[in-house]
Amino acid sequence: MTSEQQTGKPVANDAVPTGRHDPEGRRRQIVHAAAALIPEVGLAKLTHRRVAERAGVSLGATTRYFANLEELRVAALTEMSEVLEHDLATTRERFERDGVSPETLTDDICEFLAEHELVRISIELVVAANADPTLRPLANLWSEGIVKLLTPSLGEAVARGIVLIMDGATMNASVNETPLSREQLSSIFAAILAGAEKPERAK
Repeated sequence: MTSEQQTGKPVANDAVPTGRHDPEGRRRQIVHAAAALIPEVGLAKLTHRRVAERAGVSLGATTRYFANLEELRVAALTEMSEVLEHDLATTRERFERDGVSPETLTDDICEFLAEHELVRISIELVVAANADPTLRPLANLWSEGIVKLLTPSLGEAVARGIVLIMDGATMNASVNETPLSREQLSSIFAAILAGAEKPERAK
């Protein structure tokens, strides 16, 4: 997986030119700022004041467009999930081009773990979903997307097992300075695939 910086996708804190006659642009600017702050400071420390400072707008502007902090958080989390969705599209391209193997699985998760922002986005979405069940689809978007990509080649049970390893590696990377090594992950994937039965193809 690669980050949006590597693929050319606009990053969450790209500046959006706005003016008093562009309310939608101003709203996007505020959401971009919040989406950039959450991976840095966490949901618990997100405030209207911090968002206003990052967006370069007045404090009143944030409360004008978002009646409460929860509304702003949801908008920012939704934008953050789009970053993971873009990353998922890159993963799809890799598996379609190179196939599913211990090597491609390892390459994919290692690139993901190397992107601190992507790891933080994943963790913050899970934290938000624990507090608000309506956000679970956003938190599960990446994991369920990987399951869907892997199931045709490996079967659903193996696909979910691999995703559990990826989720665990992501959690591990969020609390440790050094993520699991390429060698560790490759050996885990190789062991899983070695024992996996090929799913029967529909005739």
